[in-house]
Amino acid sequence: MGLNIFFIFGILLCLLLTSLVVCQKKNEHLRQSDRQPEFYNSAAVVTNSFDCTNIGLNILRRGGSVADSAIAALLCEGVTNPHSMGIGGGFILTIYIKRKGKAEILNARECAPCRSNKYMFSECDDVKMDIASGGLSVAVPGELKGYWELHRKYGKLDWSELFTPTIRLLERGVYVSAYLSGIISRLAVEIISSPSLKAIFLNRETGELYKEGELMLRPKLVETLTKIAEKGPDYLYNGPLTNCLVQDIKDQGGIITKEDLKKYKPRWMKPLSTIVDKDLVVYTAPSPAAGCPLLVVLDVISKMVGNGTPVVFWHRIVEAWKYAYGLKSQQSGPMMSDKKLVDHCYNCTVTDYIRGRIKDYRTCNKTTHYFGVYEPIEDSGTAHISIVAPNGDAISVAPNGDAISVTSTINLMFGALFASPSTGIILNNQMMDFYIPGHHSWKANPANCIAPSKQPMSTMCPTIIVNQHDDTVRMVIGASGGFKILTATSLVVKHIKHLWFGDSVEDAVAQPRLHHQLKPEDAVAQPRLHHQLKPMVLEYEHGFPKDILRGLYVKGHVLRKFRTRGGGGRPRNGIIGMPVNSAVNVISIENGEIHAVGDCRRNGFADGF
Repeated sequence: MGLNIFFIFGILLCLLLTSLVVCQKKNEHLRQSDRQPEFYNSAAVVTNSFDCTNIGLNILRRGGSVADSAIAALLCEGVTNPHSMGIGGGFILTIYIKRKGKAEILNARECAPCRSNKYMFSECDDVKMDIASGGLSVAVPGELKGYWELHRKYGKLDWSELFTPTIRLLERGVYVSAYLSGIISRLAVEIISSPSLKAIFLNRETGELYKEGELMLRPKLVETLTKIAEKGPDYLYNGPLTNCLVQDIKDQGGIITKEDLKKYKPRWMKPLSTIVDKDLVVYTAPSPAAGCPLLVVLDVISKMVGNGTPVVFWHRIVEAWKYAYGLKSQQSGPMMSDKKLVDHCYNCTVTDYIRGRIKDYRTCNKTTHYFGVYEPIEDSGTAHISIVAPNGDAISVAPNGDAISVTSTINLMFGALFASPSTGIILNNQMMDFYIPGHHSWKANPANCIAPSKQPMSTMCPTIIVNQHDDTVRMVIGASGGFKILTATSLVVKHIKHLWFGDSVEDAVAQPRLHHQLKPEDAVAQPRLHHQLKPMVLEYEHGFPKDILRGLYVKGHVLRKFRTRGGGGRPRNGIIGMPVNSAVNVISIENGEIHAVGDCRRNGFADGF
């Protein structure tokens, strides 16, 4: 009898513990929108997964810098969101060091191989598919060398310590989120058709592609990361793994050489900046990033608030976007270099001219009216993190007031649609971000044609906003999602009423968007608009106010609802599909309170202490 009681008690105890573990796992992976907004006093991290945010925060708790936190979080992002980024890609970041009162840009974007040329795709039978997948679409990865350079200059903890959390995560198994599961499902045909991707994303226990809630194992990547943690990036770029990686790319038709990997160097750059709202300095990244058009939008709109109806105000934002995309099509081209555009902004010639051309009563549906001369190139498979550390650095804000905003990418979902069997690394397809003769229908920007060692243009714009009087960080923001990065970032900045209107961070991120957008939590959550000039269509999210949409329609805007599903930016019937929408991760600081928000559109998760 006594044994039976103990047996029954043991079963009940096991059931109780199991339920607690399940509940904890579910709670760990709640979407940001399901959590109550919180304020923090010292530091915050926003990434696209629960695990990566925790890893970034734990690095800060151990005394790591924002650079350390960002590297550790990005390594994690590469395995929790392998469709968007990883060490087979590249990144651009903005970092602010409070004690210096200085912002810097680190450009670790991929570059074209030395054997590349403008017409390298012209002999392909199917140009539209060949530029999007396979070895020829792979640009020289810059991600890992970028981490090394960031750590060299601003790291505090040992290099190997930054890899340990992600290696342990991989050994345990990476939780497959609903978002990743959806991407895997939508691209199932492409994954199954690629032996190397199938080897990664096929659950050997079920015989099917991984689904939400399952634990994904990647033993080959564990081996690679363990060696890089011990030996540094040269183990991959100029060491035992180099020949293996080069051969794997060559086997897929690529032209990257050992010399390409050996010679790649990330670059420190001066940020672009402008002043908005009298006290705030906006720091963002120059070419090949899209910081310049972002500054144009913010400058134009900051001087047009306060008068007019809501419809008129939204109309002005949309018009500002269209001009910004027109200017972006010329960016670093013969007509408009970054320096020339920024100089004009400082002299108020461009932005004043744009404000004068915006007519409150009507839009125009001709691209040339908005300076749209060249073909826009889409990049969509991005991921963004923000960190404010006790010292202020990914998105991250640190206890010392440093901050970092990083956008990383392998370009389209799952990049070149193959992984290196020798290393487990999923490779980028960044070469398709160049202008490809015979593929793009509009006139090409000669500044964005393929050339050896050249970097393609990008829509990334990692941004940090600082109070110029006391050098304190006010906002750390960035986004993923190709062309929609610019409009979504500018919308959330606009909607955060801390700057202009006073909305909460959560509202600003969640607002339905016109591919144009509010508060931290509200600004992120609000429905959004988007317009990128070509096509001449204003897209809107479900839930965007109908009266505003009707008013915009009357002014001549062609409206189209955002797609809720898509092919992850992959080519469909020869057409490059657009990503569903952009996801914004933001940290806002007001009166010493740190408010961090991850976008529920892509599993964004924020936390702090």
